Amino acid sequence: RVDCRARPTSPASPAMAGGVTIHIPDLPVLELVLMVISVLLLRILLVVQEGVQLLRDMHSKDETEPSSEKRRSLLPLSRQNRYSTEGTCQNDTGRNDTGSERSSIEQPARQLKMSAGHFAKCLVGAADVDVALFIAACEHLACKVLPLIGPFTLLSIREVHSNMKKIEHSFELAPVRYRSMRELLHAETAAGMHQPGGLIVDPSAAMGLLWARRGLQFWIFIFRELVAQHELRVSGSNAQPELSGLSESSSSRTGKLDNLKEVVERGYAASLQPYFGWLSNNSMSLALRAVPAEFPVLAPTMGELLEDLREWGDVLEELVERMAAMQQELDLEDKRKSI
Repeated sequence: RVDCRARPTSPASPAMAGGVTIHIPDLPVLELVLMVISVLLLRILLVVQEGVQLLRDMHSKDETEPSSEKRRSLLPLSRQNRYSTEGTCQNDTGRNDTGSERSSIEQPARQLKMSAGHFAKCLVGAADVDVALFIAACEHLACKVLPLIGPFTLLSIREVHSNMKKIEHSFELAPVRYRSMRELLHAETAAGMHQPGGLIVDPSAAMGLLWARRGLQFWIFIFRELVAQHELRVSGSNAQPELSGLSESSSSRTGKLDNLKEVVERGYAASLQPYFGWLSNNSMSLALRAVPAEFPVLAPTMGELLEDLREWGDVLEELVERMAAMQQELDLEDKRKSI
């Protein structure tokens, strides 16, 4: 039997009008939005980097100097390929100066005398220090002098470069104005970077200069003590009659300054150890095990070496006195221990 009753019919959709069905899958809207945001952020970062580089190029062009030598003097040696990211000093050609490739011309050079000359140039007026020249002198000390003394200086060399980077961070904000160490320290203090009672923010130029001064005091003690011991031995041997040459001091016979290990240990106890924490103290203890018995002759003759040691100590003593006076005046003598 045929049912003739009318049945309700649904209106035909446009997709089914021609008998074709189209299925549209659900789109991951959240993932698409995050992808678009990531792409936009990446492009913004690239644009910002290009803009910063452009501003740096414009700034370097605007700061013209009367001569290329003066312009170069504003830059620390670490910005002149003197120090690589691997922590080794480099020569002017960019090659690592490992010691085995030193030319025969460099070996007899009086590097201590040259170092004293670099530090002497830092002294400005009666109580100030040129920051740019100070950084250059410290880099010369770390790259040209300390490696000649022995491998135990590696820790000191790394500390020098670490401190110079802290100083450069503030110095490069205004290389002309902040060539004055007093002005640089005063600017950080006026900006409220440091707290009363000598609580210095790290990293900062004040912290870099504080530890740089302590490191220099360490070497001043060593160099002066070596000279004093040598003079004492010589005077003692001259006061006694010679017995077949046996009364000569060991330094007189060998032409070197011996007893270096004991001098270095006492220098460390007098200058750095009071401010070293547990980790720093243990690192230094390991370094002290590699101290050689004798100080190398960093000059053609023993007499010239002693002269260079005295000159270096005299110049550096005046320098650290100026630095200490400025830091104490501005309440930047932080006596807390390191890690």
